[in-house]
Amino acid sequence: MKKNSAFLVSLCFLLASVLTSCDDSEITYWDVIDQNSILVFETIHVPTTAQQLLIPYLNVSSTTFAVSLQNISKNESDLLYSYSIPEKEFSILINDSTLNQGNHKRKSRFYSGFEIREIRDEVNSILFAFAYIKGVFVMSESVLLIENAIRVFENKDGINFKVKNRDLFQFASIKSDEGNLFVNYSQVSSTLLAGSNLRKTIPFLANLAESSMLDVKVEPNLVSMSGFTLDSANTQGLSVFNGQRAIRSSIARFVPNYSNYLISYGVSDSKRFIKELGSLNKLASNFGGEVALFSINQEQAKYIAIVALEDEPGASLDSGTYEEVYSGYEIRSLRKQPLEQVFNQLIPIKSFEYFTQREKFVFLANEPTELKLMIDAIEADDTWGKSITFQKFYQRGLQESNVSIIFREPTLSIANQKWEPLLDSLRLSPLSWASIQFSALDNHFYTSVNLALPIKEEKSTDQIKSKLSYRLPNVIDRGFAVKNYITGGSEVILQDSTFKIHLFNPADAILWQSQLDGMIQNISQIDYYKNNKLQYLISTQSSLYLIDRLGRDVEGFPKNY
Repeated sequence: MKKNSAFLVSLCFLLASVLTSCDDSEITYWDVIDQNSILVFETIHVPTTAQQLLIPYLNVSSTTFAVSLQNISKNESDLLYSYSIPEKEFSILINDSTLNQGNHKRKSRFYSGFEIREIRDEVNSILFAFAYIKGVFVMSESVLLIENAIRVFENKDGINFKVKNRDLFQFASIKSDEGNLFVNYSQVSSTLLAGSNLRKTIPFLANLAESSMLDVKVEPNLVSMSGFTLDSANTQGLSVFNGQRAIRSSIARFVPNYSNYLISYGVSDSKRFIKELGSLNKLASNFGGEVALFSINQEQAKYIAIVALEDEPGASLDSGTYEEVYSGYEIRSLRKQPLEQVFNQLIPIKSFEYFTQREKFVFLANEPTELKLMIDAIEADDTWGKSITFQKFYQRGLQESNVSIIFREPTLSIANQKWEPLLDSLRLSPLSWASIQFSALDNHFYTSVNLALPIKEEKSTDQIKSKLSYRLPNVIDRGFAVKNYITGGSEVILQDSTFKIHLFNPADAILWQSQLDGMIQNISQIDYYKNNKLQYLISTQSSLYLIDRLGRDVEGFPKNY
């Protein structure tokens, strides 16, 4: 009995020690990252920063880092850097005399029992701040985020980003690539980083999902991310595609090269999909499984919608009194607004007054001229589907998907100019293409994100020489150096003896040609649309031309003097 009692006592002590050790779990950077963070990037590499003052504090022994993007006000956000280091290393770091920068001052204060150290400039403005929270080093240019990290750590409920998104971490693992990106869609939708008219006007995008975990890989000219997205319980988000197989889309062959974006949706069971959307009419009963919209005239407020039908459109739409034939296409007016009744979750709520058709696709727009511009592009093979650069980019993504959102030459929406150096250092401004795609898989959505980076110019003299021999049809009269705003490299506009101009790139030869009415008097590049994209402003003796990157006249030009 004594032996048994001793054994039971020992067993109790063992269980108690195990339970105690489980409660005393290791503190990591996740314990200080707010549940409402917009993005969190977890990596085994030292994070990139454009702020030189922060670099010495990142050259530490830690093997993993987390950089979280968090709101500090309604329209402003900042980064919080966090990593684990031993207390001894932290003491060495803060006492390193080489970190004392010129006229910078160090000030300390206590917040909820933790010491916050602030680095200030000569006028006493805070440059950045940091703190050591039970083995975790946190640093930010915003002292508000340091205080918030302390509050998160001391939260009695223990709610932080990882706890709130526990299901997401079943997919997460740090590999030898760039790291993992965690996306909080509820915060993305409320921040200026994603504040486009599309998110404001399309219910589906505003309620897209809960969160994503994406594995990040960086290649010379491409950032690719893949992983999984947890759909929202909101029936207006990705959940409407649950149970639908991904399909291969053929919409890109109709999207003109002047379009800035394409949003396409595809389903395998159109009858079930329409039933779940909860609306029926002639168009819905003939739905062929694809619906999309793309922008026109470089304005997000104007677009054309495309719907694939099971049979030839025919009686699927109630035609009004207007009818016109343009390049073999019949353009008609609509008597009713069928899209609003069926796809009001997937497209902006806007009236479509006119439509045309080709094969089993119907195209709807607000004006006949918008359809005519699209027809011109299709007939001239001036579409995304005929673009080599688009095809190369698209092949890197999902060939079959339920949702594809693709941007051509996108500009990141930046709420604060201080982000520009960081984006430039990461080569994320400008981008040539960007896409995000979702495919339903079990109870989650496989997700693919691709960002096409500007192509770096070749430095090899031999390579340049091998590409500089081209024959033009007429005698070249003059040339003008211009800038490729995508790559930052140089190009040349050449004008020949017939007044025709040619945009010439050493890597790709002649990109396009355009006919002018006289010799060029002056040429400059301007951002006509105020979207960080440059157009060519060209004057001749009698006219003023404004030509876009693709060689097309901007609407309203040329103007005669």
